[in-house]
Amino acid sequence: SARMNLQAQSNGENFIWPPREMIGESRPVESSPLRKGGTIESWTHLTAGSAPSEFALRAPILNGICTVFIKLEDGPNGVFLLADDEASSPEMGEKVELVIRRIYAQDGLIRHGLKALIVD
Repeated sequence: SARMNLQAQSNGENFIWPPREMIGESRPVESSPLRKGGTIESWTHLTAGSAPSEFALRAPILNGICTVFIKLEDGPNGVFLLADDEASSPEMGEKVELVIRRIYAQDGLIRHGLKALIVD
């Protein structure tokens, strides 16, 4: 739930996401959810041979999958799959919005999660 809702913790003025049990000797407190927007800091394209096993069928069909490292508007960074990555390649500095999308199917279940969608 913390990953899907971007539920963070705060430790003073800093937000921590995903939540952690302890940071050093202090226990961060729960904060309000983070905003679902950010900026691409870096990205990579995983080919069929380098993609995790849950993407083994999708990667060769779509010529690989793209992941982006983004700086969220509220401060923390995160790595997400890029939505609609077959249509374009990301660029550093582009704005993204996090949306709930199907991630993969495994063991007869469809897994959903946040993906980064490039916004104009």
